[in-house]
Amino acid sequence: MYEWLNKQGVKASEGYVLQRMHRFYCHYIEGDRILKVNIEPGLGGEGIILESAPRWESPYEEESISCDKLMEIEKRIRDALTFMSIRHTIRKV
Repeated sequence: MYEWLNKQGVKASEGYVLQRMHRFYCHYIEGDRILKVNIEPGLGGEGIILESAPRWESPYEEESISCDKLMEIEKRIRDALTFMSIRHTIRKV
């Protein structure tokens, strides 16, 4: 389940947040960890770019994100964007 925080963000019942911060990025927030996710706006929807080896924002930038965790984050981002009725594609670089 999701609840709207504002026009640009939602919070999931599992406790994570997806919040649009800027035209070109959003934050995936889990507890006190933040992952900056780049966005390529386009006519067909949002192009979400997930890096192959992303890092949490400071002060957790030294913590690596496992492949399983990254797959979980990707699914959560997809689910949140679907709830928000935002057409999207996810590209891994």
